[in-house]
Amino acid sequence: NMLQGLVKSVPSGDTLVLVNMVKKVGPPQEKTITLAGISAPRLGSKKDDGTTVGEEAFAWESREFLRKLVIGEVVSFRIEHKLETTGREYAMVLFGEKNLSIELLKNGLAKLRQQQNPQLVQAEEEGKIAQLGMYNPKAKHPIRQLISSRDASYDSAAVLKSLKGKSQQAVVEAVINANLIRVVLIPQSATGKFHDIVISLSGIRCPAMRAQTGNPEPFAAEAKFFSERKILHRDVRVILESSDEHSLCGSIVTKEGNLSVLLARNGFASILSWSLASSSAAEQIKDAEHQAKLERLRIWANYKPQQTSHFHAHVVEVISGDMVCVVDDNDQEQTINISSVRAPKLKEDGKFDPLGFAAKESLRKSLVGKSVDVEVEYSKDFESTTGGGGNNSTEGNKITRKYATLTLSNGGKNAILGLIEAGLCEVVKHKANEPRSKDYDDLVLAQAAAQEAKKGKWGTGKVDLPAAVHFNDLSGDANKAKAFMPTFTREPNQNALVDFVSNGGRFKVRVMKHTCIFPFGLNCIYVPACARKDRGTAEEPFGNEALAFARKHICQREVQIEIESCDRIGTFFGQVKLSNGQLFSVELLKKGYAYLQEGIERNKYYSELLKAQNYAKQNLLGVWKDHHKMEEQKQAQQAQQQPQSELQSTVKKYLRVNISEVSSGSLFYIKEKSALSLEKQVEDCVKTSSSVQNVRVGSILAAEFSADQSWYRARVTKVLPNGQADVKFIDFGNSEVVQVSKLKTLNQQLASYAPQALEATLSFLNVPDLSKEFGREAAEFFASIVLGKEMIARVDSISGQVLNISLFDAESNVCINTEMLKEGLAKVSKNTKGIDAELLEELLKAQDEAKRSHLHIWEYGDVSSDEEEVPTNKKGKRGGNSK
Repeated sequence: NMLQGLVKSVPSGDTLVLVNMVKKVGPPQEKTITLAGISAPRLGSKKDDGTTVGEEAFAWESREFLRKLVIGEVVSFRIEHKLETTGREYAMVLFGEKNLSIELLKNGLAKLRQQQNPQLVQAEEEGKIAQLGMYNPKAKHPIRQLISSRDASYDSAAVLKSLKGKSQQAVVEAVINANLIRVVLIPQSATGKFHDIVISLSGIRCPAMRAQTGNPEPFAAEAKFFSERKILHRDVRVILESSDEHSLCGSIVTKEGNLSVLLARNGFASILSWSLASSSAAEQIKDAEHQAKLERLRIWANYKPQQTSHFHAHVVEVISGDMVCVVDDNDQEQTINISSVRAPKLKEDGKFDPLGFAAKESLRKSLVGKSVDVEVEYSKDFESTTGGGGNNSTEGNKITRKYATLTLSNGGKNAILGLIEAGLCEVVKHKANEPRSKDYDDLVLAQAAAQEAKKGKWGTGKVDLPAAVHFNDLSGDANKAKAFMPTFTREPNQNALVDFVSNGGRFKVRVMKHTCIFPFGLNCIYVPACARKDRGTAEEPFGNEALAFARKHICQREVQIEIESCDRIGTFFGQVKLSNGQLFSVELLKKGYAYLQEGIERNKYYSELLKAQNYAKQNLLGVWKDHHKMEEQKQAQQAQQQPQSELQSTVKKYLRVNISEVSSGSLFYIKEKSALSLEKQVEDCVKTSSSVQNVRVGSILAAEFSADQSWYRARVTKVLPNGQADVKFIDFGNSEVVQVSKLKTLNQQLASYAPQALEATLSFLNVPDLSKEFGREAAEFFASIVLGKEMIARVDSISGQVLNISLFDAESNVCINTEMLKEGLAKVSKNTKGIDAELLEELLKAQDEAKRSHLHIWEYGDVSSDEEEVPTNKKGKRGGNSK
């Protein structure tokens, strides 16, 4: 009545562990039996309590003989007897026709326990006669030199250093968990030492048995049995690869292959990224886990792929080594943090960090201007006091940041991989269930290679940087900026990097050769202003589109700039040339995102710029979208202005006027006594007119004036956000911001009348405007002596639509021009062409009087240079007093 079992393990030369061969769910039943009638030498071991059991001679040879004979084989057995005190069962075991007890005795590897079985007695005698095993008189009774990694004196680091990467013969002694294995390394020489070590399999994590709590993780027992069936008491090859806090890490290779790969492929293991980097089978493990996930095997039974979103985009800016701005196919700009990596900051504790600069520069060169596929894998919430950028969403004081993997569209390579390989970024250590980059394992492997090669931050921290990374910032310092102008005059063409785009025509550029950074504006064109949240200013039409176009095509690109001038606050102006030699101004004009300034006909690029603008006009692009309507409005406005011939006819004439509006001491509006009075007609018109549906700049409408709630004719000068418009009351000259609801249409006749208020300035005088010193005093004094009075205006000349007049009080005949000079609130103009000699002498005399009294602008005397041109009378004498 023989039973059968599969030999799972051979703990010693006289003990077997058998498993039931009947298939069922989960690990099979086990039975430990001792060979009946014999006793094998005892193996040495290290117990859990730290005590050591000594090893007897030939114990290793005995166990190895039996192990190699029957491990993994089917044997037949019959229980002979059982010790009730210990529960140990003794059995006769047959392997085929061989009785295992007899085989051990015949080879001198066991001793007879009892003399009752003639077959066993005879077998022992045969061993003695043949002088085998322990009966060999020449044998030195070898005992293994066994050292254990559980000994306090064991130097794991030294063992790893000497054996790392080398394939070592070994025998698996125990499977603690599916991926935690105790092995004995077999020495290559007879006198070598046996190493009893615990190995954690590189690259994987398996469900734990949790022996201390008795609460194993799901599939832990099945995984453990899988490893036992493959390797327990088998000859294997061990490759030591690294170490952690608790054990040495490595790979175990069987006849079937790498155990880590086998466990992963059968759904018993998940990748342990930080250990995977050291595994010699990293790629095979990754492929095996991927396949197990697809087949939903065991621990992956409920596997659901990480939820992600995909879109195609164009990189416009690199903010840092781990953050970029992209524009998607809908022209929406988004700020993206790169998944699972962390780059050094550009500044750490206020100090420049070369690694941070190198990371940003490396990513800029590889990404800006490139098409990428963006896979958004997770998001995180952070506290914020400033709000989000790009497409990051904000709620209260929280900002939600998107994390994504960027893959180059033309090559399929992870965009951040190069920085990891160069040691310029580090991979984030995620928790077990945290979402991560789809290429996380590749990133970890790349980082391990960089660490091994001591690159970037993993070495000395030194990286190959441009010769100069500290730039002289000329922003806002006119003196520093102008000091560079002689250099830029000699060398106007400079290679530069567009560091920042503030609007479609204003940038911050970095000139490598001269290690400086400064604001730069495009010359000859005007680009509409974009919306500025920091200043609370609204967008001019197509201002935001111009900004987006500039960011997409030149932000952080290497260009050539041609410097033509520098203004008084230190902003340089000129042209930007793209890599294809084309002017960026031309590209803006072609898109209709800019238009030419006046007076640039002599610029060498004028014809090229004009051609580009005409193209946009003809195709009604951008700012020229309503070009035809704008032309019609312009013609209507011109028709509403005083005909030039009418204005010219007023020259040298005296007009009886009232001052309707004082904008400043140098600009005011006059209204002839004979002017049309349209107020009553406007009031009657608005009673039946409709509200304005579409407010356009230049339209002539009726607007309600807030001071008296009456309606007057007004021209729309600017359309503002929040339902408002800036208007100018054309029959009086004053301006006001009104609600669009306070605007109404006018009939054609009322809208066609020319403005009744004429723009004027005092002839032959320079009066400071409101932005200059004494400008406000000049305006207040002028208003105090002219408003509410009838005036006589002599028109001396006209400049465009502005009358240059000499103004007199109709009652006292006092000359207002002279009064402004006497008060020290004006100067006699250098240009006195056509002035009457008597009048000039009167003006100069009034000016001298103010100088002597040190009034207002003459508070510190005449500070003008001796070389400054001074008006002269007809006799050629210089006017004014030298003191």
